Amino acid sequence: MESECEKLLPFRQMNDWSCGVAALRFLMSLTVWPLLKKQGRDILEYVPKEDTLGTTSEDGTDPENVEKYLSLIHIPYRVSRAGRVKKLSVPAMVLFRSDDPEDHYGVVVSIGEKVTLFCPWYCEYQKYSLEEFESLWWTERYGNGWSLHI
Repeated sequence: MESECEKLLPFRQMNDWSCGVAALRFLMSLTVWPLLKKQGRDILEYVPKEDTLGTTSEDGTDPENVEKYLSLIHIPYRVSRAGRVKKLSVPAMVLFRSDDPEDHYGVVVSIGEKVTLFCPWYCEYQKYSLEEFESLWWTERYGNGWSLHI
């Protein structure tokens, strides 16, 4: 039987700057890919890569490039800057401050007493209190409360 880590391994980021690519892949695996499979479409045509998202070692992945990519492949999406975790609909790709001072992407998969977030760096689910997550849910470059929903 496949372990949780083995199931998540395809969504692990491959280097310091590819969390956006990995998080988008994970979000698409929850939302888009099952629908494409039902339609008999090849999901490999819809796998985001560093070059298709304009990801660089200097800047990572700009959220606008994520939006442009989804528009290019005709996947409807919605961007929100709610900033309040209780207003966040899940699953949602988010930009937040991680353990280090860098911007980081993850995917919030559930909200209850705690926020459960898939972290592509550690390739695992992490849990935060509502207050702790809200305090981390900002970046210097992109501001407060950015989230993307498919």
